[in-house]
Amino acid sequence: LEIRDRVRATWDPRPYIEQWLWVRPEHGGGSVKVVMKEAQEEYWRQTFGREGGGEPGKSLLVLVPKHRNAYSTTWWEMCLYAFWACIPGFQGVFIIDTEAKVANLVLPVFETFHQNIPEAVRPERSHFGAMWEAPHRDVEGKQASSQLIFCSGGAQDALRAGRPNMIGQSEKPKYELAKESATDQAMRGSLVDSIVVYEGTPAGPFGNFFTTYLSVKDRKRPGVIIFRFWYQDGRHRLLETDPAAAFFRGPLTEEERLLAAKFPDDGVPLLERVLWRRQKLHEYTDDAGRDAAAGRSVFLREYPEDETSCWA
Repeated sequence: LEIRDRVRATWDPRPYIEQWLWVRPEHGGGSVKVVMKEAQEEYWRQTFGREGGGEPGKSLLVLVPKHRNAYSTTWWEMCLYAFWACIPGFQGVFIIDTEAKVANLVLPVFETFHQNIPEAVRPERSHFGAMWEAPHRDVEGKQASSQLIFCSGGAQDALRAGRPNMIGQSEKPKYELAKESATDQAMRGSLVDSIVVYEGTPAGPFGNFFTTYLSVKDRKRPGVIIFRFWYQDGRHRLLETDPAAAFFRGPLTEEERLLAAKFPDDGVPLLERVLWRRQKLHEYTDDAGRDAAAGRSVFLREYPEDETSCWA
């Protein structure tokens, strides 16, 4: 109860996440207690960890142009679950690009959260499937149920939450443009003092993800942009001892030297990051049957390394 009260008072989901939530490990089965990744620490610092970041009555727009598997989707899923479990009357929506992902990726994650909480403190749940409801009472003792709605880009079910307190839109650039436009237009009147998150790998200079990014970047619209570049993740390395490394060895190019100056001092050898990048560029060009320019463009969208080339 003390943790729930803290989340209610501060609109910071972190205490609940770290106390109660479990996730599926990257490798192997079962579940493990949440230990926040460096990327998730950064998402928290720039949103709920800052003064008034998630305070009710204040809008918060967050854009996360990121590399693949940047622990972003799981973070926003955890935030939504924590708010749903703790805050009476909370209305949350989670949207991803396809119904198949809702069923096969999103709902199992939320089930993992829910089933691993000890029964004595696990939130009640009166609805299942694409809409979850948790009975709460507010400070006056009145019934104030919380809701979570899960749907794909373009689904009108998102509007059933009325005026959502938080909307997470995952893989935003992959929504079909017509469906994306319909979703954004339909929800526009509902977004009053809401936390709105757009996250995904950039997919070129078009769509609402890109235009919203430009508006926030140019300070025409308030918001927070959190880039996650591939080299910020220590998993992106090709060991020098790997047999594949021999194929990609060679002197650094001028481009690689300039890029290497941005690499974090996290114990990963510079050359291992460069070798990994060369290997991925090879996969996106020769292995995929693309010419060098096309393969490079796809790589930079999937694995951004600066704030401009990922939109090409």
